[in-house]
Amino acid sequence: MKAVKLFALVSLVFFSSVTAAKTQLVLDIVPTLQTGRLGQTITFAGTLRNTGSDELFLNAANHNLNVNGLTLNDDRFFSNAPVSMLGGTSWTGNLFDVVIGGITPIGTHSGSFNILGGLDGAEQNLLAAANFQVSVVGLPDAGGGSQDGEYISPGNSWHYANANSGSIINGTTGFEMPDYDDSSWYIGRAPFSNVGGGDFGANTFWQDHYDPQLRTSITLGTPVDMTAQIGVDNGYELYVNGVRVSANNAEGYTYRWEYTVQIPSSYFVVGNNVIALQLEDHGGLTAFDMRLFGDRRGLLPNDVPEPGSLALFLCAGSSVFLFLRRRR
Repeated sequence: MKAVKLFALVSLVFFSSVTAAKTQLVLDIVPTLQTGRLGQTITFAGTLRNTGSDELFLNAANHNLNVNGLTLNDDRFFSNAPVSMLGGTSWTGNLFDVVIGGITPIGTHSGSFNILGGLDGAEQNLLAAANFQVSVVGLPDAGGGSQDGEYISPGNSWHYANANSGSIINGTTGFEMPDYDDSSWYIGRAPFSNVGGGDFGANTFWQDHYDPQLRTSITLGTPVDMTAQIGVDNGYELYVNGVRVSANNAEGYTYRWEYTVQIPSSYFVVGNNVIALQLEDHGGLTAFDMRLFGDRRGLLPNDVPEPGSLALFLCAGSSVFLFLRRRR
């Protein structure tokens, strides 16, 4: 009888430790809803909190995003998140990107992002999960019923650095290059400014006398000629895939749209294209927003998950797609 009781006690302790590991990690995705247009890539960030006392190993991640045309890339999680977290610690950073392909239905689509692991580097228990939403909006004609589509719209989300005293990032040399790692940068929506209303009412605070760097990316199925329209107080340098395509600077407040820049298709490539800006302020009011539009033929015709990344599970007679990836 003592042996039976001892076995039951050991089993209870083991079960309790596993249960604690599953419940002590909290994942918050902020913001949970992001908006993008066809051809854009948006980045979701979040905070992980280990609310318990045990060290937790973050061994794998999977996601559920069953929408034709949307592709989730979790490289940022595996590059940025710690391998393990001690009890009582937290981490904040970029988790994953969502590419909005050209065949994505217009509307709001829901998904979930899950983190697996446990008390050692081999466990695959579900530690934390959080839901998110992608709102896909239509491509307005760029004037006169043309076949132009918008690739970057006003109010776009950007990775940014050095826009204010709270967003200082060192080591931004070469930020315009496609292979520059901006995973530690902040994420904010345009307009960037220090004013409260009008066309440039601030979504992200741009402090006067700061010269921020901004980056985003678009995905093209075919390189096409593009037009950029920019409003900025005071100046900008615009880069496409590391090449400076335009620069301008002027005193006085800006308007929509102060600058129009024609960008030939030769600056773009099939696949991912990095758009980067160096902004400049001389003091007083600040403001920045832009749009980028071009022929709709540049939109991706379809999105195909990478081979080997897809696992199919059938639950209660319905199909649920989970994309599972483990740390190597």
